[in-house]
Amino acid sequence: MGTDDRNTKSGDVNENSDWVTLLKENTRTRGLGAAALENPGKARWQMRVGSGVRTAPVWRDGKLYVASMDGHLHAINADNGRQEWKFNAGAEIYSTPSLWRDSVLFGTDDGRVYAVNAATGAKTWETKTNGEVWASPVTLGGVAYFGSGDAHMYAVEASSGKLKWKQELGGRIHSTAYVTAKAIYLGCGDGRMYCLDAATGKNIWSTSTGNGINSSPALVDDLVVVGSEDFFVYGMNAATGDVQWKYETGLGIASSPAAANGVVVIGGKDGYLYALELATGKLKWKMRVSDVITAPPVFGSGVIYLQCWGLLALNPEDGKVLWRAGLGGSLQGAPIVIGKTVYLVSGGGDVYALE
Repeated sequence: MGTDDRNTKSGDVNENSDWVTLLKENTRTRGLGAAALENPGKARWQMRVGSGVRTAPVWRDGKLYVASMDGHLHAINADNGRQEWKFNAGAEIYSTPSLWRDSVLFGTDDGRVYAVNAATGAKTWETKTNGEVWASPVTLGGVAYFGSGDAHMYAVEASSGKLKWKQELGGRIHSTAYVTAKAIYLGCGDGRMYCLDAATGKNIWSTSTGNGINSSPALVDDLVVVGSEDFFVYGMNAATGDVQWKYETGLGIASSPAAANGVVVIGGKDGYLYALELATGKLKWKMRVSDVITAPPVFGSGVIYLQCWGLLALNPEDGKVLWRAGLGGSLQGAPIVIGKTVYLVSGGGDVYALE
């Protein structure tokens, strides 16, 4: 479709139902078209991909794309749950797939990044790094950006995988970048939040936190929001990196933030979901929903969805649980809501369509 080539922020799509990467699109502020579902009464279908899943699914044109720990990328018919094809990458996959034009991009634990044809599952290209690629590739202007465990940020041509530049940072990169036409924002294992020049990879600014950053940042207007393993959520000036506010939680943070309507919501390893005022970082509410939260929340229309030992729906005004669908086992990643159906995967490798 290529609409990400015509926008200033990657992952934007005209079709509201397209769910092309983690938290719907690169902005991580949407999912807002998602319906406020009632407690799902049944599973329309359930299928198993044969191995555990540690990533979120993505969706386009009636197909779900799910990456499994046994090294396979699966294309699944969203109407009936039947597998249409699978691609064997040969290594564990912790990278949430992302969609660009007719390709599915993802990284693997052996340091490779693949582009696979979305219709057929045929490999389009692969490129190699020297460390695990757990981040999701983010594409803008025909360029795919991703970090690696080899402490480098990479920019490659999305159509061919040809390297445009790579930039060494101070630690492993597991954070999925937020990309604009001019700048790339990402967290790093060295405890710093980086802003890099999108054209060259050169450092524009970096801001230190007290521990590593695995959380994937969100950018709203001129504010970058990210969680750190130092127990704090940070709001940083996008132009300078200056810390505008920070909020202390009870444990480290691996969850990625989602923002909407002047509020940012993020989960903590202390089991609380936090809602903070975007402008000030002041606590609006917090709700303990589990022993630990690493999955990102998803905003729907008047509801927040969270995968955490089941699927939870929470009131965005006060955090109270509206309903919970217990699906037997820890659910990691994030749900996809298309119309009145929610699609999600379990850590055990089950894929569900609930309605």
